[in-house]
Amino acid sequence: MKNIIYILFCFIIFSACKSNQQNFDFLIGNWTRTNEKAGKMTFENWKKENHTTYLGHSFTLKNNDTIWQEYTTLIKENDKWFYKVKMNHETSSTDFTLIEFGENKFSVENQQNDFPKVIKYWMDKNLLMAEITDGKTTIPFQFKK
Repeated sequence: MKNIIYILFCFIIFSACKSNQQNFDFLIGNWTRTNEKAGKMTFENWKKENHTTYLGHSFTLKNNDTIWQEYTTLIKENDKWFYKVKMNHETSSTDFTLIEFGENKFSVENQQNDFPKVIKYWMDKNLLMAEITDGKTTIPFQFKK
């Protein structure tokens, strides 16, 4: 009887720990921005390196020339998730801390950054939605696979 109670206890603990793991797999894939200005094309590509690291690459083309790009890492360090952004030629990243997480959605924040201070991602049916804001100006993004 003690063995059954012990096994049941271990199963409950394992299930609780597993359900608390944050999963950002909804980001994975190659996305094209559908609400970009005329004459430009923006892409955001995400891959999962492992269960604690997601890698993103975003870029904008105008007349087949890359006019903007950034590299993003969503990573768990010391039991906290960080969203790290590096512009094309920078050596250091601007780091945002996870402040909200739910099924197929999350928000990160860095109040010391000029713009944006908050970045949000969420799924709306088969569209990946995002927005960046400083509390005054908000820029929405809509992507399809």
